[in-house]
Parts: sequence; structure tokens; C-alpha cells
Amino acid sequence: MKKILFISFGIVCFAVIAGLAIYFYPYVLYYRIIQGKYDGEYYKVKNIERYLNPNAKDLLVDRTQVLGDSDEENYWKTFHIGQYKLLLPLSHPLIGIFPIVNFKEDKKEVELGIKFMTYRGEKITEIALGPEERFAHKFNEQKLFAIPMIYRYLERVSIEDLWRDIFEKRIIHRYEEGISVIDCDKDKDKDKECSFFKKKKQKVKKVFGVVYDLLTLDFSEMIYNLYVIHMREKYFPGNFNDFFYYADKNYGVLISRGKDSYRNRVTFYSLGQGVVQSYAMELDLQDPLAHTVFKKMLQHTFYAPSTLEESQNIYREFVELPYKQKIDQEGMIYLFSAWTNDVENKEFLFEVIKFLEKGGNNFARLQPFYVYASKRYGNGDDANSERQEAQLKEKIKSEDLANIEQADRDNRNSVESVPTSAEERFRFYLKKANEVEKSEKPKAANEVILD
Repeated sequence: MKKILFISFGIVCFAVIAGLAIYFYPYVLYYRIIQGKYDGEYYKVKNIERYLNPNAKDLLVDRTQVLGDSDEENYWKTFHIGQYKLLLPLSHPLIGIFPIVNFKEDKKEVELGIKFMTYRGEKITEIALGPEERFAHKFNEQKLFAIPMIYRYLERVSIEDLWRDIFEKRIIHRYEEGISVIDCDKDKDKDKECSFFKKKKQKVKKVFGVVYDLLTLDFSEMIYNLYVIHMREKYFPGNFNDFFYYADKNYGVLISRGKDSYRNRVTFYSLGQGVVQSYAMELDLQDPLAHTVFKKMLQHTFYAPSTLEESQNIYREFVELPYKQKIDQEGMIYLFSAWTNDVENKEFLFEVIKFLEKGGNNFARLQPFYVYASKRYGNGDDANSERQEAQLKEKIKSEDLANIEQADRDNRNSVESVPTSAEERFRFYLKKANEVEKSEKPKAANEVILD
């Protein structure tokens, strides 16, 4: 009888231990994964600690010093550039604007943007408009998510919810600190456990913190957390430092820090009908003027698909400008805006170059159009476009603004007559781009860098 009882007791103990092992195994495995200690074939994410928790929301705290000019708002005007409407300083006494036009030959795409400069040639910031990209589930790249039961569960998650969660959701990971995931100051409506942690000042021993945090998760949430991490790895670029969700504008935000801790590149992402739109800005935390521009861009930048009708409307506004404004920064922005809504139209490119050629102080604004035209359509002398671009940049770096202005005036005084036909004008301006490469560089007392 005792032997039977002993055997029965052993069987019960074995069953209990086996049951507990089966019950706790997913939690132990989950813990090992988010600690970066799992090396199996079902789930692989490199540097997983980068994708666990959003951070750096304080970067968008308003530090802007208001400029002491009662007419400040009158200096800004909204323009339709590419797929966005931007508020730009059209006639600002402190800020000049320069176009960014880059042709990606491998993708046959045009990258657009605006560079903001002081009139002394100092860069304030820039905004670069990103391409549209499709956002969708990615199940097949991890064996874990190919399991039918898990696949069917994740398939029910909407794209909109997933999009927000990859920027906003915190993955439970406070074990090293020994602090519970529940934050009583923020989560006052949580369960009674919160009062316990509050009384203990939220400090618990590491082992209890691990057990508590894991046991508050159910299996489906663990799977979803791992899927969110996986999606972050697939969609976030490799050079980011922090990420978070900016609820005021429904933006996902990625931050890449420069060599100087106060210089950041901030990229904003928005989702509409399964398509991601993005734009990036540089932010100098020590520059009040940069904050002014950054704040205005953040508040007044909106997605707006480009259309041929919009291009024609903008061009009609340009035609009504006085001649002096047509050949200056204001005319350049109108034409640039019209062209970015119809980038395949060479005529707008001709018009931009033609009117900038006639104006003063326009060498730096002409340069990106020359280089783009050369890369996109070739040039009459078959010069190497990369060498030409390097020479153009070197020319800008080696000349001060006064010399550039004088060179522009001399150029306009000696320029040959411009052909009337579109194709002949196009070849004419491409030839001028090559002439810039070969021109002599005057000695400069100061260095102006437009990188």
C-alpha cells in the first residue's frame, strides 16, 4: 500500500512539475528572446534592445524663441512641393531658401527638398521629402509567425493599429532595473497591484519583477510583442537612435543623432490607405532660428498628392508675378513648386533655369538644377556628371557670396542669346553646366559651405 502511495505521489509530482514546465516555458522563452539570449531558428532579430521601447518624446518640446518681428507671419507662404504642402519663408529678412533636387539613377527617382540658409551662407536646417512606400504585414520572414495558429491571430490585427504600435508600444523590459512595468503615477486606473508597488516605491527585487511582469502577460500579447519588434526591425532604417509616436499629428518619428549630441535628423512618417509618406528635417538643439523653422515645418507640413492641375495653377500664379520677382527667389519657388508637381515636364525645368539665369545671387540655386538635368537627361559634351557635380560643389565652397554674385552678373552680361525652341534651350543650359565646371575659381576671402 505504501509503495502504491509513493508511486502515486511520484506520478503526481512529476505531472505537476511537467505541467508547470509546459506552462512556464513560453514565458521563459519570451524572456530569453527579449534579452537577446535566444539563438534558435524560429525567431531572429539582431540588436533586439534597439527595438524594445520608444523614447525621446521630449525632443519635440517647444524650445522655440519667438522672433521679435511683428510681421513674422507675413514672411511665410504655403507652397505645394512634390507630395507635400510646405510653409516656406518667401521674403524673410533672415532666411533664404535653396532647392534640393537629387536624381537617383539606380531607382530613376527624384528626391526633393528645401535647404534653409542665412544670408551669410550658414545652414539653418533642411527638409527632405521621402518616397511613398507600401506598409503591409510581414509574416513569412520569421518561422514563428508562419505557424498557422499564430498567423491567423496576427492576420486579424489591422494595419492602422500595427502602424501605431510599432512606434508607440512599450515592450516589457525593465528587469535589469528591478522595476515593475506598471507605472502608478501614469496608470492610476490599473488594478490593485499598483497600490502595492506604489507603497513599495515601485522597487522590487529583480526576481519578483521578472515573475510578476511575465505573468501579467498572456500568450497572445507575447506573440504580438515579438511581432511588433520584428516589424520595427524590418521597417526602421539601420541608423536610427530613438523612436516614438507623435499623437498630435499622428506621426511615427525616428531620430538619428549626429556626432554632436545636439544635432539630430528627425524623420516623420504618416500612414494613409496603407501607404507611408515621410519627410526628414535636421534639428540643431542649440539654434533658436533652427527651432523656429522646425516648429513651423512640423505644424504646417501636410501630405498633398501632386497633380497636373496643381502644377498648371501654380504656373499661372508665377506668370502674374512682376518680372523682378520672377527672376529672384520668389519666382524660383513658384517654378520649382510647379515643376515638382509634374517632374517629367522638361519645360518647367527650362523655365526654372532660364529665369534664375537672368536673376542675381542665384548661382547656388541654379547648381542643383544643372546637376539634375545633366544626370537625368545627359549633356552635350558627355562630361562625367559625377565629376561635374563635385566641381560645382567645390566652386561654391571656394567662393564667397560677393564673388558668386559678381560672377553671376558677369555671366549674364556676356551670355550668348538663348535659343527659342525647347530642345535647343535645354541643350544650351546643359552646355552651360559644363562651362561652369571649366571656369576659373576666383580667390575667396571667406568660405561659404552649402553642403
